Amino acid sequence: MPTTNNLLKRLFHELSSDKNLNESRLLAIMAEELDGTLDIINANLWKINSFRSEAIKKSDNDNRYATLLGCCRYTPDINNAQEFVHDLTKGILGTIFDAPIDNSYYEFSLVKDNELKDLHIAPKRVEEYQLDRLIVIPMTYHNTTGYSSMYVLNLYVQPYEDKISIESLRNLINSIKEILQFDLQNKKEFAATKLIKETMEHFEKFTKSDKDTSSNLHLLIDKLRDFIKFDACSIFMWDPIYHQLVLKKSSAKTFHAKDSDLELNLQKVFYYPGDGKTGKVFKTGKPIIIDNINSLSIENEYLFRENITHDLQSFMAIPIIQPARPSEKLGVIRLVNRLNHYNPNAVDYFSHDDYRLIKDFVSLLALHLEVEQSEKIRTAFAKHMEHEIESPIISTRNDASRILDKKLEYWQLTNNLERIVENADLLMSIIKNVQYTWKGSEGIPRSELYHVDESAHFLDDILKPARDMVVPLLRHESIPASSIQFEGGNFKLHVDKEAFKQIFINLFSNAIKYRDRALDQEYDLDKLSKKLVTVKCSEHDKNHPMIIEVIDYGNGIARENIERVFHFGFREKDALAISIRGLGIGLSVVKKIINDFYSEINIEPPKDTPRTNPTIFKISLSSNLNGIAYTRNAAWKTTSWQNID
Repeated sequence: MPTTNNLLKRLFHELSSDKNLNESRLLAIMAEELDGTLDIINANLWKINSFRSEAIKKSDNDNRYATLLGCCRYTPDINNAQEFVHDLTKGILGTIFDAPIDNSYYEFSLVKDNELKDLHIAPKRVEEYQLDRLIVIPMTYHNTTGYSSMYVLNLYVQPYEDKISIESLRNLINSIKEILQFDLQNKKEFAATKLIKETMEHFEKFTKSDKDTSSNLHLLIDKLRDFIKFDACSIFMWDPIYHQLVLKKSSAKTFHAKDSDLELNLQKVFYYPGDGKTGKVFKTGKPIIIDNINSLSIENEYLFRENITHDLQSFMAIPIIQPARPSEKLGVIRLVNRLNHYNPNAVDYFSHDDYRLIKDFVSLLALHLEVEQSEKIRTAFAKHMEHEIESPIISTRNDASRILDKKLEYWQLTNNLERIVENADLLMSIIKNVQYTWKGSEGIPRSELYHVDESAHFLDDILKPARDMVVPLLRHESIPASSIQFEGGNFKLHVDKEAFKQIFINLFSNAIKYRDRALDQEYDLDKLSKKLVTVKCSEHDKNHPMIIEVIDYGNGIARENIERVFHFGFREKDALAISIRGLGIGLSVVKKIINDFYSEINIEPPKDTPRTNPTIFKISLSSNLNGIAYTRNAAWKTTSWQNID
């Protein structure tokens, strides 16, 4: 058709002269070129925002909203939010969305059918412009990810019976659909390409400047705002020293959750892995997009900590993945309250297209931040390792120096050599912690990581040797070895003795480091007046798990940190404040070894405040450990563990 050809020629001309042709301009060109054939009084283009695949698009929990992308020959009412973001549970748009998309278009007479006036979102416009005939053109674009982008074009037209036949109208509408779908997809691809290009250019300029990372992130957030309108955007970065997800930069003013006054200190806003939606994204490495967070039934005090203009409704958080090691995360980028492009007061909803654009942006951001983050992790590990090995090395050096003085009696020489061996063993236990950490991450099968050759007597082969290994730490703190007590344990297990010794070395070491130091003077070398830790073992039963309770009488663990203490690198703030040495990996190694042997460890929550109750580590050893046969099971050779009781 000549009209269609002219329209195509005009659009291609506009695209070649303006690479960022907006939807309103596109509709204006269409209306001009169709004059005389399909006279358009008003036109508006909507996008359906739904982050669901086609298979579950119509589920009961699917919040669907239509976003105004463009309009021509009328001005939307800025005070009417439905003119910009429309709920699809009602109105003509919702009716069309739920209808089959087999038809090329739907046609309504707004004057003749009074019921349509109730469904229509702009009855004032219908009366003002005396609109009668409405043509609704749905169109869907399927992408390779399995998600669809659906658009709806509303054309209010003058009567056309004498100008165009029904068949010609159908062909014209099909041409319009193809033109629009091509242009809309072209705009998405162009936006992604432009964002990537501008971000890369920004990084090149940044490497040549003296700006710090925080200033760089601020400029990137501003750049991102050109492509997605939002009320607030925040970038959280992982802090390996404090084991927290810390707010690095935000476009909103921030405040601490426990403070009523606004604070400008971004370091006060943080999450632990798993806390709230942001912490969950970091822990799982999976993005979260919520259409309307106000409709959630579960309240979460950690949900957000930003002072924003609007009440939080739309929400999107995407993890920043380590490019070289996808299992590790660098941080999280979070956007709240997507705003409509044409009305900054209307809260819009994030779509799959927004997610794809942000994901490309985040991938580039990760490449830039990887070096800096790797340096932080290296520094944190080196700092903690330095504190961890300092004491046994100093002790070994002092003992060796006394021997070199050659003024020792035989018994003193023997005693110093024994201490050197003890400190060497303690250093080896520190090395084993590191070994279990990296070997596990390399995916080495348990059959190669552990050696189960013979049955081990739990008390004599595991508990007592573990206590002997921490003697240098006890001696350094002037605490008797008898402060670590055992009750029971007279049974045998088929386990890796060295691995299980490492479990209790770590638990005993923590009890020494995090003890209640106010009670140090109450430890009596001749007469024990205070316990440091007690290990209680249940009676041996071949048909039930064996329960081992490690009762630590130290400072205790804050209730909110009970799960976190098993996370790799986590250390409580109190420990950091008083400079207690440690790597923050001991309990993660404990949990890994116990899990690898089909068993579990949990911490019983304190009945009162942690400072007045002992910490109880409850270990449930699988009955599989009673015999050697389980090592021949195929499950033993896999890299992931499951209980096979």
